[in-house]
Amino acid sequence: MPIRAAHFAHAAVAAFVVCLTLALSCGGKVACTTDSDCTSGDTCNPAGDCVPPPLATCPTGQTVCGSACFDVAIDPKNCGSCGHTCDAGLVCANGGCQSACAIGLAQCGDKCVDVTNDAANCGACGTACAKGEACHAGKCECGGRSRSCNGACTDVGSDPANCGACGAACSGATPFCQAGACVATCGTPPYTACGNSCIDVTADARNCGACGAACGGTQVCEGSKCACPAGTAICGDHCAHLASDPLDCGACGNACGSGEPCVSGKCACPGSLAACKSGCANVLVDTNNCGSCGRACGPGQSCNSGACACPPGETFCNGACHELRNDHDNCGACGTACAADQVCSRGVCTGSCSTTGRGATTCNGACVNTRSDPQNCGNCGVVCPAGYGCRLSACVCATGRVPCAGGCADPLNDPGNCGACGNACPGNQACAGGTCACDAGESFCGGLCSDTQIDPTNCGACGQRCGAGGICQGGHCACGPETNLCGGACVDVLTDPANCGGCGRACPSFDFCVNGSCRP
Repeated sequence: MPIRAAHFAHAAVAAFVVCLTLALSCGGKVACTTDSDCTSGDTCNPAGDCVPPPLATCPTGQTVCGSACFDVAIDPKNCGSCGHTCDAGLVCANGGCQSACAIGLAQCGDKCVDVTNDAANCGACGTACAKGEACHAGKCECGGRSRSCNGACTDVGSDPANCGACGAACSGATPFCQAGACVATCGTPPYTACGNSCIDVTADARNCGACGAACGGTQVCEGSKCACPAGTAICGDHCAHLASDPLDCGACGNACGSGEPCVSGKCACPGSLAACKSGCANVLVDTNNCGSCGRACGPGQSCNSGACACPPGETFCNGACHELRNDHDNCGACGTACAADQVCSRGVCTGSCSTTGRGATTCNGACVNTRSDPQNCGNCGVVCPAGYGCRLSACVCATGRVPCAGGCADPLNDPGNCGACGNACPGNQACAGGTCACDAGESFCGGLCSDTQIDPTNCGACGQRCGAGGICQGGHCACGPETNLCGGACVDVLTDPANCGGCGRACPSFDFCVNGSCRP
């Protein structure tokens, strides 16, 4: 059983909650005659009770923390609950602390990039490759038949100024460069003279099909046409591994959210979390993704076990929570409105509140007890926030919740106040039964819980990264059916000159790899 669903019966923590609930959440009734009889900041109400000042009124979607309002779904200093600060390097998404980018990407400025193949951020943010260089496995290199000559990548197989080696210029009776050698004329097709360079236009990605017709990004030239290597798809100006690329997961442009790896073409999350657009989400408690991604609860509702619910005694009507016992426009049932000269008392429309009992007050056409009504707490129209109840005319933490950092927390399940106020779980660990831990089967890798069975950056063990194009299946790195795992990377052995026809079968210096065979 996942730890997020286990250990909810910890006796010590349960006792802690009960004690705090009784001592703090019940308002601690204090008799008074004037404000001076109360604790500083509290006031004495007409019933002779000391009550705290009213809470801030927050816009829909925000939570009151002390005297301010925050969106605990995205605020890194109040993530999921008041005062829960995410660790350095993590962001708040869907009310949980997560990595800023999808698994396998790094945050460079305001963008998430793959530093293993991004020429502008190769190996690290801001490390740009020189003109003509490409980024492979986090290192800038010329690649193929190119060499760095005078600070620029040059195809020494066809450049007459650097034929076969940097500075070896062709001239006189042999002005052309073909396959790294100076020749008098270009050979028979597929060679074509492009200036003094002899080019195989059927296989040269810089001159594919015609002189100067360069292929884009990581494309190769096959049969005089630009194409992506096997196992990849063309996405705009680059070739992408749709099975494992978190920027193009399953389809071009389908980027995974915070903390999500791309697994077999689908964005995934560790444990019981769901992969939602903005990141991993606990659909059991997330009010913006309750039960499923994108299913938001209404104003005043909370998410309990994947279902949106109003506070006890209230019903969701016409986009808000209402107490049918004393709601003028929803008296006894949703949409049942009392007449203009009537009030709603105990779910029945009546003439006045005089017959409803002691303590009843008329508020907006309803008979309420302002000492206990969360919709009219202390005064008409004072609504207690979600997670609060009304006791002795003051909004206080509901049963099972305790005051923490200016708000109300559930110490059994709140990762920001796990077992005690201020005890924050590290990284993205969950709180279950007042104890911080990753889900069963997960490992704590680099400050985050990881499922090493599917995480390509921690495949089988923390820090064990699958190479370019690799996916993690059952804790082992694997490649798609059209590629081979060679040196930790998935390659197309039909076109890769370093692995032509099989892993480690390198072509001679100036040959191309065509259909798994080396060709000059």
